[in-house]
Amino acid sequence: MRHDTQFSVVCLGTGKGASMVYDGSCSPGYVLCMDEEPLILFGAGYGVTRQCLRYFGVIPSNIFIFSNRSHMSAELPVIIAVESCKGRRLRIVASEAVMSCIREHRLAEVRSRLNGVKAANGDGVCDFVAIPSPGVPPDANLPPYHLPCVAAVSLLVFDTSAAEASCGVCVSQNGVPLVVLTGDCAYNPGLHCAILRMAPVVILDGRRNASRDHASFTDILRAVENCGVVPRRVFIGQYGQPWEAPPVVKGGVVFPIVEGAVVALGERPAVARVSMASAVEKGAENTVRKDEDEVRPTAWTRARHTDPCAHAEVRPVKVFLINNESPDTPPAILMVQQLRTMSQVKQRVSELLHLRPVGTLFSADTGQRLTSLSQFTHGMRVVATKIGGRPLEDLPAPRLSERQQIVLVPEKPLEGDSPLSVEVREYMQRAHQALRGHVGYEGLVSVDPATRHDDGVGVVSSVGGPCAGIDSPSQISAELSPETPQVMEKVGVAGRDNSNKGGTAYSFRFTTLGA
Repeated sequence: MRHDTQFSVVCLGTGKGASMVYDGSCSPGYVLCMDEEPLILFGAGYGVTRQCLRYFGVIPSNIFIFSNRSHMSAELPVIIAVESCKGRRLRIVASEAVMSCIREHRLAEVRSRLNGVKAANGDGVCDFVAIPSPGVPPDANLPPYHLPCVAAVSLLVFDTSAAEASCGVCVSQNGVPLVVLTGDCAYNPGLHCAILRMAPVVILDGRRNASRDHASFTDILRAVENCGVVPRRVFIGQYGQPWEAPPVVKGGVVFPIVEGAVVALGERPAVARVSMASAVEKGAENTVRKDEDEVRPTAWTRARHTDPCAHAEVRPVKVFLINNESPDTPPAILMVQQLRTMSQVKQRVSELLHLRPVGTLFSADTGQRLTSLSQFTHGMRVVATKIGGRPLEDLPAPRLSERQQIVLVPEKPLEGDSPLSVEVREYMQRAHQALRGHVGYEGLVSVDPATRHDDGVGVVSSVGGPCAGIDSPSQISAELSPETPQVMEKVGVAGRDNSNKGGTAYSFRFTTLGA
């Protein structure tokens, strides 16, 4: 392996166990990339396969499974069946306890096919690697498992505390830890401190409230404070919808990870220790008091005194690709932040759209020719042309017409004694359902509780240009301000303006990017 090999982790989703079934949000999943090529898929729950194909165009040959639960392994039987029919031989990796559950229960539906279908080389359809795992806390002295395809990459598996058999994994390069990931892991002081000491980048599962399967945000902050050696970055996933993400604490090292986020990994040791005493107190306070950081959970803040060249997180830049040869087909998704040159962008465009040879790329909204990575913005609609193909003047129409449209959100009366942030959170959940499907739409939405319709409150939508004040890497976020005769100004979420119209009018600025 070259000395300049670069590793990164891409987040595919942050859903809970029921997120895909009830809300359509991808289950938790991650991809370890080596030199921008997918190497290991972590998790195969609901929606992960499609998300991985949208981002990378292929399922990695190595799949690590944290648990037999549906949000971790539901799609594994289908993946094995489909990929084996293509002649591919996958490698399924898990702890011994988890692998036993997977083979006995999860793969029961395809057991006969697994015995009857052979891969192209005549052997079984895939390799099952059950790695011995230590108890709690994990024993770092156990010999790791080295990937046969990339011997420099090794996995150390450990059991975690959960209602069902579950495990975590530490990924190393040439014996140097890169990142630790967990599946379901209830709070255990000794276990969490041991996990936090295993690698400079840690990706944990967490929820607002602790349970038999997950630590709370406050528990994780406390563990970071008490572990002795503060990791460079601690990310929390599996929290569910964007508005359920943990709050961002300025100057801290704990952040929510979001769909499409790329975490660059490196071999350098951490150079900073940041006290988390105030973060623990603030985290506990925020479990009761919802603040602006939770309404906009993706506003990441870089910790102080950190080395920007190692273990940096990269904001997602998700663009929607439109094939100029067939503009009516659904757009494909491209994560631009994973690429470094326009040549790489065009190569991925060609793979995702099956378009060859790719000509010039244009912004669908402005018609601007895209010649630099800096021109791509989150949520942009990009038209890809074919050399010698259809002329560009046939640009696809925007999803919404230029005239205002009414979107009805089921009404729930405002409670006078409730904090406005709670009302905003509940409204956003209903607005999310009403607005989803408007891919790439950004605009202003005016909400007037005094205006009654048969089915609920009227939401007046008007198309606008991209809003620099919004950065929503996943699904939906909003800014709130009272309606006034003047130009709307952003105010705190606690702001409220009682008008003479018999109710209170608010303005929400929504962006629904790929919801």
